[in-house]
Order: sequence, then C-alpha cells, then structure tokens
Amino acid sequence: MSQVADFDQMNNPYRSTGTLGLMADDSEIQEDELRAFVGPKADYYLRKWAARLDDPSGEVGMNWVAFFLPAFWLGYRKMYVATLIYFGAVVLLSILEQVVFVVILGGATVPTAVGLIVNLMTAVVCGLCGNAWYLSHTRRAIHAAHARGLEGDHLVYDLSRRGGTSLLASFGLVFLGSVVIFVLIIFLAVLGAILQAS
Repeated sequence: MSQVADFDQMNNPYRSTGTLGLMADDSEIQEDELRAFVGPKADYYLRKWAARLDDPSGEVGMNWVAFFLPAFWLGYRKMYVATLIYFGAVVLLSILEQVVFVVILGGATVPTAVGLIVNLMTAVVCGLCGNAWYLSHTRRAIHAAHARGLEGDHLVYDLSRRGGTSLLASFGLVFLGSVVIFVLIIFLAVLGAILQAS
C-alpha cells in the first residue's frame, strides 16, 4: 500500500517539493527557509536560482539592478561584506588607474574613456554575478541558522529578520562608500600633482 502511495505522490504535479531540487550539500534547506530569508521578492529569486539549485553550474541570469546600482543593491540585500569588497575593488581600481596613467605614463589625469570602461566592466560583473552571490549569501545564512540549532518558527523568524532588505543600510553604505571614494580621489589628485611637480 505504501509503495502505491509513494508512486502516486511521485507522479503528482501538485505535490510539495520542499527542497526545490537542492543539491546534496543543501539537502536540509527548505523552500520556506529560502522564502523567509529573501522576503517579498522570493518568487523572482527562486525562478532565477532554479537551475543553480539543481546543478552547481546552472545559469542564474542577469540582475539588472545589480548592473545599474551595484553598491545600492548589495547593501539593500544586506550583503555587507560584499558591499565592502565592492567599494574596496573600486578604490583599488582607482589607485591602479592613477598609478598607470599618471605615475607610469606621465599623463595629467586618467583618460575619461578608461574610467568609463572600468565602471562598465564593474557593472557587468555585478550584474552577471549578483544572483549567484545572493544565493551563496542566502545559503550561508540558512546553514548558520541550522548550525545554531534553530528549528520551525524560530528558524523562519530568524531568517526573515536577518534577510530581507534594508533601505537604510543601502543608503548608509552608499553614502559612506562615496565619501571614502571622494576623499581618495582628492588624495590621489594631490599626490599626482606632487609627483608631477617633483
């Protein structure tokens, strides 16, 4: 009797899949946990992640918000470490541009076209990788909640509190990052003028 019931459930297109075809290392992650962490836009991200949840090399698609507003999107999705890495990369690229074009090549400033190309490349990377980064962030948060021994409603509540979105964090991180980059640009301009004068 149980074999018949199991067979009927396997062929039932309306059955609850629970784990969304997650990979073996994610077998304890449930759909309601993913939804709790992501929040209101869960359907969008579950569609984008569907192929990756079945296969580690699955496509996750382009995230256009991450393309056009990378720092804002990373902060909005509470990926604070990724936001800091993003700003760190922007700072390092700015320094590299100054070193190559002002110090080594002796130019007065970095050509505008170079800045635009670097910004475009950064935006493309964030757009193409954003959904994958967010899935990794979500998985880590869920695994961490499981490791703390949370279950049931406590687990869902913790995930919804730690996940979701934050406009305040997003604007705050973008403001702080912009201030740091502005100060860096002034510092590099002064340093370039000093090096040219000597």
